[in-house]
Amino acid sequence: MIIGLDSATWLTLDPLLERGLMPHLKALRDGGCSGILRSTNPPITSSGWTAMLSGVHPARHGIVGFERYDFANNRLCFARSQDVRVETIWQVLSRRGHRVAALNVPMHYPPYPVNGVMTSGYGCPGMAAEVTFPAALKDLIRRQIPDYNILVQWNVDEKDPDAFDQVVRACQRSFEHTYELAQLVTDRYGWDVMMVVSHQMDLMQHKLMGYLLPDGWEKWPRQAERMFDLFGRLDAILAKLAALASGSDDLVMITSDHGQGPRYGRVRPNSILRQWGYLRQQSGLGRACRRLAEPIGSLFGRRRRRGTKRIFTAGPLDVVEMLRLDWPRTRALA
Repeated sequence: MIIGLDSATWLTLDPLLERGLMPHLKALRDGGCSGILRSTNPPITSSGWTAMLSGVHPARHGIVGFERYDFANNRLCFARSQDVRVETIWQVLSRRGHRVAALNVPMHYPPYPVNGVMTSGYGCPGMAAEVTFPAALKDLIRRQIPDYNILVQWNVDEKDPDAFDQVVRACQRSFEHTYELAQLVTDRYGWDVMMVVSHQMDLMQHKLMGYLLPDGWEKWPRQAERMFDLFGRLDAILAKLAALASGSDDLVMITSDHGQGPRYGRVRPNSILRQWGYLRQQSGLGRACRRLAEPIGSLFGRRRRRGTKRIFTAGPLDVVEMLRLDWPRTRALA
């Protein structure tokens, strides 16, 4: 049983364990071994989980970000499971006859055939799409867990005085969904190796980090108490998930893909590249001339030479237009 907690870090978990709020996690750690993960480069969800499940560096497995550039259509597209260039553990185990259950794992859309089941996680379009293998599993989930949603929902008006409590309730239900899905798959399909991932901690730490660290507990006592309760509920879910691996020889692993911490500032790499002279932007006159050049040229019958193709065309996701690049004079951009 592999339990994935996206963005989980001892920075936030250790103070909660010391306060006695997560006894099940503490018992698992005390009864086994633990450490600080060295994440991938880049240390992000898409690269990290794919590296864990393929055993190779992002430069080799091919998922180096959340998006990839589609040269044929000049668009930035979300990375998909087909973009992984190597086999994953699910394919290796399936080929060797082991039954697998890969639940809610990021970057697993669309799901692909395995000896077992797979539900897409972060990076999928949502339950309206084909997000399960086999396809019949989606209908089973809808019948058994009617409010289940693979994607974590944060549709909250931050100006609403009840916004914080809405977010906490959504987090709680998301944790419950994690166990309910694992239990459903265990009962219906069975497994030799199961991995179930909760993406919730990543979003919580993006939105609520101030309430998760001891420095904020005295400053925001009401919010801190809600956080204590929420992590206590998560701890109970971890215990129930671990109990699904009930055999004496079963191994339970809790793992993460990267950490997270307070944000004290922001680095804008393209601004630095511009200062260093690697990235050049068009002047206002230059941009106007470039925009006019092609339609004026077409009026005089000029055509592009055969065999040439304009890669960066005008459009909502046009990288050059977005950054207003002077492309011939630019040597690097992020």
